[in-house]
Amino acid sequence: MNAYRWASLTYEEAAVALAAHSVAILPLGSIEPHGPHLPLETDIIIAEGMARRAAEILNAKNIPAFVLPAIPFTVTEFAHGFPGGVSLGNDAVGTYYENVFRSLLEMGFACVAIANAHLEPEHIQAIHSAQEKCGNRIIFPDITLKPWALQLTDEFKKGECHAGQFETSLVMADAPALVREEIRITLPDIPISLSKAIRDGKKSFVEMGSARAYFGTPRSATAEEGRKTFEILAGMIVEEVVNKYKIIR
Repeated sequence: MNAYRWASLTYEEAAVALAAHSVAILPLGSIEPHGPHLPLETDIIIAEGMARRAAEILNAKNIPAFVLPAIPFTVTEFAHGFPGGVSLGNDAVGTYYENVFRSLLEMGFACVAIANAHLEPEHIQAIHSAQEKCGNRIIFPDITLKPWALQLTDEFKKGECHAGQFETSLVMADAPALVREEIRITLPDIPISLSKAIRDGKKSFVEMGSARAYFGTPRSATAEEGRKTFEILAGMIVEEVVNKYKIIR
């Protein structure tokens, strides 16, 4: 059992953890297509990997931290037309996140850190909206913004990172059995920036230029890159929590 898995505790153990001013780390992901080579739960795998590593580092620093169950459903409109995606409305997602954040704070967590791996703009807007309504004890290192984005891989900075080298490497690091390797190694590069396509008003992966729901270069992915990227992603959460924890304690 993962010692930092909140849902594995009994209610009495949870009470002890809350009395110790614990930090909640909440993974946010999606169920949506990630090319023909990655599972629908790709964002959840990545968010949980970020959260688990951050919890391990924080506990080693004597900051008690627990990983909550991932929230799997959100806005996934860019994947419209592909089988498998589950999409909610932006308002519904924002309200849901706000309710979850408030519940965790009212329960007694010192703060709530968001480990987010789904990058659709409306989803990120929903997180920020809920964060603003719940106050500064909600910590959200948004990897789409500076300074965080600049710490990540070249493919990520180019915006070619949906099911490409960036995300495929992360899944290879944490759930290699779920990567369809025989497909991955055959996929041609799709060097299209989602960031630019979004700015140009494109509303779906197909409009953006991908008929198979991936961008970038999945053939170049490696588990080693994934492990290094996880260290960076977890480090972002740790940095923000450590800075905030000094203030709230």
